[in-house]
Amino acid sequence: MGQDDAVEDFGDTPNVMRFWLLNHFEPIPTEHEARLMRCGMLAQRLVKRGHEVVWWTSDFDHYRKRHRNGCDRSIRVNPSLEIRLVKSLGYRSHVSPRRLVNNHLMGRRWRELVRDEDPPDLLFAGWPIPEFGVEATRYARNHEIPAVLDVRDLWPSLWLDLLSPRLRPAGRMLLRRYFEMTRTAMSHATAITGVTDSY
Repeated sequence: MGQDDAVEDFGDTPNVMRFWLLNHFEPIPTEHEARLMRCGMLAQRLVKRGHEVVWWTSDFDHYRKRHRNGCDRSIRVNPSLEIRLVKSLGYRSHVSPRRLVNNHLMGRRWRELVRDEDPPDLLFAGWPIPEFGVEATRYARNHEIPAVLDVRDLWPSLWLDLLSPRLRPAGRMLLRRYFEMTRTAMSHATAITGVTDSY
């Protein structure tokens, strides 16, 4: 699915809709010389069509490996786009136990932050991370709204690719929780999109 296709499917509705986007690693529009990626371009197009968008993301900059603010924070980009930073632990390596802990804590923190929020009309969550995917689909089911999961990387399978074939059965056992989270989130999603057909 291309960038335009991801937006065109929503149609040219005259009604203003409220969207929540969950993505933890993309650059945000307020960062110096930030190049918008998949979630950022989607937010931009939705706002251009007159919709309201809240983009939930990490306070930790995934690429520069540093905290943006060090706490939960709301950034008003324009009247229709708000970025909500979720306090995060941070990590030094893309593949590390600390990143798994970071993701767990961030998913739990997001659940706390949205508890008293008015629900959106649609929730769009990037995959990874599984924690956002599970929490997003659970929230959507509880509030009877559609949830879309957008697959960007094949978590947790890609972790097994780092192991030799001999160690993969043991790796799958260690990652059992993440495979269960994947099954739960994907089965509860209203729709699944991806960066390629195979995804």
